[in-house]
Amino acid sequence: MLRDLRNLNLSSNALQSLSWKTFQHLPLQELILVGNPFNCSCGLRWLQLWQNSSRAELGNQSLECWEGNVLVPLGNQVLHTCDPPTVLIEPSEVWLRQGDSVNLTCHISADPPATAHWVLPRVGPELLVVTKLSDWEIVLEIKNISSNLNHKDLTCRAENAAGLAEDSVMLNVTFPPVILLLDQAIPQHSWCIPFSVDGNPIPSIQWLFNGTALVEGLYIHTLIMEYEHNSTIVHGCLQLNRPTHVNNGNYTLVVHNPLGSASRSVQGRFMDNPFSFSPEEPIPDLLPAPGTRNSSLEGPVETTDEHTFGVSVAVALAVFACLSLSVMLILLNKCGRRSKFGINRESPQP
Repeated sequence: MLRDLRNLNLSSNALQSLSWKTFQHLPLQELILVGNPFNCSCGLRWLQLWQNSSRAELGNQSLECWEGNVLVPLGNQVLHTCDPPTVLIEPSEVWLRQGDSVNLTCHISADPPATAHWVLPRVGPELLVVTKLSDWEIVLEIKNISSNLNHKDLTCRAENAAGLAEDSVMLNVTFPPVILLLDQAIPQHSWCIPFSVDGNPIPSIQWLFNGTALVEGLYIHTLIMEYEHNSTIVHGCLQLNRPTHVNNGNYTLVVHNPLGSASRSVQGRFMDNPFSFSPEEPIPDLLPAPGTRNSSLEGPVETTDEHTFGVSVAVALAVFACLSLSVMLILLNKCGRRSKFGINRESPQP
């Protein structure tokens, strides 16, 4: 690509003139121009300046130009009334509040005369009016300025045959904070609720969880990811490390600066509740209260009277069983003795 050109050899190319515009935006480290029959003119003034500053290794080259019929060293040639322009913008610092208007004047000094113009950022519907008062002054008028021009460079550029000059001013527009983005939580290394905010001065950032101030700490905190270049826009996220179902809820971003505040909410859902009740609530009773019936259980529920009667019956049955067993043991014992000692045996016959 031409824009990446570092070395260029144009030696002995029968060049009589050479404009600075060809090389202005090239990152040249070496430009070889020896052996060209240049005509001494204001258009070569930039080469003298490059030689004096040793730019592109031109300071090590013996460049010459024709002054009439005489070949003279370019470095010694005096080119009268031939210098690049100078540019100055007034005021040099601009602090405005959103909705204000401002006039910026670009002062140009050049011999030979220069052409000048404003280089403006493409931002929005701002009303920008350029008025040329003379060859030495150009006025830029901005009406009802908005935050779109905050931290943007406005440049006045002038050029003539000898070279280019420019001056820039950055607008500092103060405005209340705005929330440009607040999105659903996304899983990264940790969970992140992404946001983008803008405001000048840069607003403070706070969070509410279910309407109550969120206390940030090691596991939940605001992380700023990026400050946008030439802007006050801030990108970041509310970072949550291993959130559970107790972190499900409504998250509200609140931003504030001396000019105002803004807020926006988003629902965060990280996992389902693994319990049938909330851990913050008392564990429900599994047994019904006396005298009540649990509709979730099958069968009848015993009352207090029924329970007392049942116990009495059980005790009576137990006593009866014990008495019966005792009587049986006594009878068995008596029968056993009779059979052992009460049997008559016949005497043996002689």
